[in-house]
Amino acid sequence: MEKGQVDYQKMFQMIKKQLVKERNLIL
Repeated sequence: MEKGQVDYQKMFQMIKKQLVKERNLIL
């Protein structure tokens, strides 16, 4: 397992959660 892949997955999940929160606030 490479650290880069894990970081990418964590960042992607965090960004997804942030986008969902922003969408909920906007909607």
